[in-house]
Amino acid sequence: MGLRKPEPLQGNSPREVTYVRVFGDFFTQCLLSKVWSLRQVAAAVLQVIVDENIPFLKAFIKHHKLTPGEFFFLASEAMLELIDDRVALVFEQVSETLESLYSILWQDERQQRKRSYPVIVRLCRKLSRALNTKVMTDALDLLMFFASKDFCGPPFVSGIVVRELRKVLKTRASAQTILGILSAYEMMLEEFGLVTDELIPPGEEQALTIIQGCTLAVELMKSRHDEVREAGADLGT
Repeated sequence: MGLRKPEPLQGNSPREVTYVRVFGDFFTQCLLSKVWSLRQVAAAVLQVIVDENIPFLKAFIKHHKLTPGEFFFLASEAMLELIDDRVALVFEQVSETLESLYSILWQDERQQRKRSYPVIVRLCRKLSRALNTKVMTDALDLLMFFASKDFCGPPFVSGIVVRELRKVLKTRASAQTILGILSAYEMMLEEFGLVTDELIPPGEEQALTIIQGCTLAVELMKSRHDEVREAGADLGT
């Protein structure tokens, strides 16, 4: 059985024109398709372009008259098109492609960290509503990947996780929503440790401070949900 033929593009929107110019009609049609297997193909094709080899990648970028930073921006934007996909297999491929893409330092660390921000935020939001265990695992793994990279690091990623967690705590969110994001915080705490001296800034292997952790635990224990209060108590001990 072959792949279904992708639907024609709907119009000449700026994003479609840009994707077509760099990646071609078929890739763009797959990327924006209503058929999940074609969206998965688009993410896989991009991973092949990135992973093929350095000479191939350099030639691809040069052929399309892009700088490495411009290619990185377009490729990351393409994956942001799919990061909220509800199909687990599509998200699995998107996660693998993003890891390949962000494993290369395309520009200075500050700019690469800036491009990581929307990905990390979307991953937190995915954790807040994911019902599929595989999706949760892939999202957590990708967050840990970003935390392990020098251009991000544990303090940067955990800071975003805590902000997103506090946002949902201010709403009437379900326990599942809160605990989904909290799982990322707990995993980072276990992996990267805690700063016990407030006078020492977080280092390479340190993600959170005691004051931050205790404050978050108190906020969790104010929740209307028993499970969240219990999680807060566990965090504070």
